[in-house]
Amino acid sequence: MKKVRWPQGKKFAFTIVDDTDNATVENVLNIYKTLTEFGLFITKTVWPLKVDPGVHYQSSETLQDEVYLNFILELQANGHEIAIHGVRGCSSKRETIKSGLELYRNVIGSNPKIHINHAQNLDNLYWGKAWIPGWKKFLRSYPDNGSGYGHVKHSEYFWGDIAKETIRYVRGYVFNQGNTLAADPYMPYYDPNMPFVNNWFSSSNGDGLSRMLYLTSPKNIDDLEATHGACIVYTHFGDPYYIENGKINRELKLNLQKLSKRNGWFVPVRQLLDHLSERKSTHINPIQRAWLDLKYISDLKKHL
Repeated sequence: MKKVRWPQGKKFAFTIVDDTDNATVENVLNIYKTLTEFGLFITKTVWPLKVDPGVHYQSSETLQDEVYLNFILELQANGHEIAIHGVRGCSSKRETIKSGLELYRNVIGSNPKIHINHAQNLDNLYWGKAWIPGWKKFLRSYPDNGSGYGHVKHSEYFWGDIAKETIRYVRGYVFNQGNTLAADPYMPYYDPNMPFVNNWFSSSNGDGLSRMLYLTSPKNIDDLEATHGACIVYTHFGDPYYIENGKINRELKLNLQKLSKRNGWFVPVRQLLDHLSERKSTHINPIQRAWLDLKYISDLKKHL
């Protein structure tokens, strides 16, 4: 793979996508203070709307919570990107999706450019079985994440046409490798078999403290710098293992501080992907997609 030329003579790129599951101002505030202090600008997903009564994620805060909304606006003003994880933490029909996107636009000031499918939401785009091409459905090693109908025109959960008009990038694969760009050299890419998504991108698995410590470690950053690579970490800062006695984990904070002093490009996901899309065609062909699939399956087997 040809080395990428990063802006301003930077040697590598590093960013994070923070999944909003279980997030509140209280449990993520200190992490974002640290990231902002160190000049590490990332992408935070939000839910514009609350879940239905009795549904999981009741404790997660949304743009309908005033204190949380003000926190999100402050993050945006500080240089972080605000994306969506669907419009709420449970399945949403088309009119609810429209309402959630309208609320997002009214408070954030524009349409979201990044969308991340959430768990088992039925409004997910090309999720679960739809993500698995026919030839792979016989492979028991490929995970089945349920179904999503956001791209199915006759479904009450359909919003693919809206996504096509508003969303620039949707996350696909999550690899266990520390160099996301090495795992997926095609990103961002358009897959003609999934026409309602303008561009797919991949990420590196940062769930759990040990994974995050590895991805932010000097060793992984050395590897990124040597290859002019890029790491897009995917994690959940709302999970409890990042905070100890009200403060960010000491080793993680030290890793982030060291990282911030390296010659890296620390920008939100959209900015990183926009730069990558300028250097090549964004279309992927069936052979390239099959290669990514096989690589993903192999990656799963190595790290289970």
